[in-house]
Amino acid sequence: MSTGDLFADDPVDGTPEAPDRLSRTTFADHVVTLLGRVRDQSDSSVLSLIGSWGSGKSSVLDMVQLRLMAVSSTSPSGGEFSWRVINFNPWTYGDAESLQNGFFHELRNALPDDAQWSESRKKIGEFGRAIAPYAGLIPGVSAENALRAAGDTIAGDQSVAAMKAAAERALADFGRPILFIMDDLDRLTPSELLLVFKLVRLVGRLPHVYYLLSYDESTLLDVLSRTELVPLDASTDKRRARDYLEKMIQVRLDLPALREQQAVDLVNESLTHVIKSNAITFDESNMRRFETAFHDHIRQRLDTPRAINRYFAQVDALYVLLGEEIDFIDFLLLTWIRTSEPGLYGVLQSRRGELTRRTFASLRASSNTETHQEALKGWTNLLTARGVAPADIDGVLAVMSQMFLPVRSARENMEWTGKEWYEEVGARRGVGHVDYFDRYFSFSVPEDDIPDSAVRVALNDLADGSANTPAVRMLRSRLVADPGRVCRKIAAAHRLDPIGAAELLTCLSDLYGDLPSSGSALLDPRRAVQFLAADLLTDVSSTQGPSVLERMSATAQGVCLMAEVVARARHGRSTDEGKKGIDWIDEATATAVTLIRSQLDATEVPICELEEELWRLIWSWRWLDEDATRQWVREAIQTKSGWSLLDLLARMTSPARMDGGSLAALNMSEVETLIGVDFAIDTLPLGDSDKVVAAYDLAPTWVNRQLLARSLLDEERQKRAAARESADENV
Repeated sequence: MSTGDLFADDPVDGTPEAPDRLSRTTFADHVVTLLGRVRDQSDSSVLSLIGSWGSGKSSVLDMVQLRLMAVSSTSPSGGEFSWRVINFNPWTYGDAESLQNGFFHELRNALPDDAQWSESRKKIGEFGRAIAPYAGLIPGVSAENALRAAGDTIAGDQSVAAMKAAAERALADFGRPILFIMDDLDRLTPSELLLVFKLVRLVGRLPHVYYLLSYDESTLLDVLSRTELVPLDASTDKRRARDYLEKMIQVRLDLPALREQQAVDLVNESLTHVIKSNAITFDESNMRRFETAFHDHIRQRLDTPRAINRYFAQVDALYVLLGEEIDFIDFLLLTWIRTSEPGLYGVLQSRRGELTRRTFASLRASSNTETHQEALKGWTNLLTARGVAPADIDGVLAVMSQMFLPVRSARENMEWTGKEWYEEVGARRGVGHVDYFDRYFSFSVPEDDIPDSAVRVALNDLADGSANTPAVRMLRSRLVADPGRVCRKIAAAHRLDPIGAAELLTCLSDLYGDLPSSGSALLDPRRAVQFLAADLLTDVSSTQGPSVLERMSATAQGVCLMAEVVARARHGRSTDEGKKGIDWIDEATATAVTLIRSQLDATEVPICELEEELWRLIWSWRWLDEDATRQWVREAIQTKSGWSLLDLLARMTSPARMDGGSLAALNMSEVETLIGVDFAIDTLPLGDSDKVVAAYDLAPTWVNRQLLARSLLDEERQKRAAARESADENV
């Protein structure tokens, strides 16, 4: 198998077409030499090549066979060192009868197919047919006793013993060693394995017949312990199964373990192949995350060539579906969990909130009510429940901590879930970020998401003045559907390539009125657009700034966004702590105030029908010019229809947050800021109706809001009057 053959699992034989990458040719040469020594000392023997699944046993067997064939081809015909090699795979036969027939068929065919050896071939075939009825003899009976029992029931020269003797003479006359290579014995069922061992023991003393058995010892012992040879309670220690196996095998050959440097070299070769074939780019700091996880744990589990090849084949097979839409290192690590710990992988998707820390439940869990030690215990319990071996738990947590900040915090007993670290995960499109988590499990960009590549194309199109390309239309559509996610992606892309801020601000203001609104300042999706726009404004130059603000104000909703953005710039409220504000803030403020006033002057609806965004526009104005805002409001309650002082105060009453269906209070500090409490008291006469008390069962009708506003203002009037009287008395 070459470096690029990730999807192949064929053994290598050391030839240029299938080069040996693990220096196993020396070991294969040793096996060939050992076979010669065994032949010199014994007429028949059983050797075993032992190694775990995927460790390269089949490759070594192929190398051995090639070398034996080379020796045979250079020896004179019939020479004593000319081996006849039989590749016998018991697991390819469908039942016990065909397996036994196949065994003797291969042994017979080891002799040349010509007239000289036809009689010898016949004798071997007759011996095979003769013992067929005795394949089910009681397990554990020796080969000699089995033949004696068969001989007692078949009279004369047709006894099994006689037929065996004839087969022995035929093989002795042939004179050349015959090697049965039996690979993958650990794939057999208990009954099939038992039959193979019976055949080896029954015919094992035939002259010049040798066996090279190959298997994973642990698996073979499991299979053997389930045969009739071993009592039921032996499955706990497998001692009897091991004793039986040792009686079968004369020479044990343990395949050299994969050395650490060999494993590292294979990983590097495979990783390099995947990187080159997918044109992957990443920085060295990101690669260090994989190196850390590899040396902390993954290396211990990638202990065979097959395990390494299988792992990177999985990476190569599925990464192409996502490419640069995800972080390659995170995909490497998550693929390892998927292939090595499927039980854990199967539950990770249901832990999305905990792993990305973007649900209320997970935020509560990250508060001081749960210590890092308690969180670590929770993750440990999860891994245990999902079948991770106790010895592997800390290593698997080490791998997870390279992807998921909450796991890292728990494992390292320190906080890693802050904004800076979380944004770093998002910047590299990591699985630990809520915007990218689902991609890793669906192997695609979900329909409710937007490819990062499309965001970059759309931003370039906007910067070029193209506002109606497919990418821009997709961006606009997804921005309306999911403002938070798309704004984060736009911000990340803009940080990497800060172009087109002016055009993007215009696009955002065009869409602002189409964005969903929750009616709650805390959860309002428009907040994401406001924060993004405030950051973008810092990239707009002073020469184009005022015209950008005017373009943003083409609609009433656009004016609202523009005002919010300038107010944030004025007071340094930005999501990006690295932003230092704009150097043309005074000009921006003056332009914004003019545009705000123009919009509010043109507003003709009563204040009770005023859209929430336009109501908030007044407060944005207040952040820019409090005196001008107060003067305009005082004039509006005198001149605008439906804008009386009582209506203004009614609009300022706060709906209760608990159920949204009642009234709470009137904030006097807000009244002071917007219009002045003394001005309100002097302008609005004392009410003559019954007082209304703020309560959660008070329905938020407009009439009730007016009654509540008047009642609360009258209470404030009385408090202030009492305070003045008290002050006068003290004088």
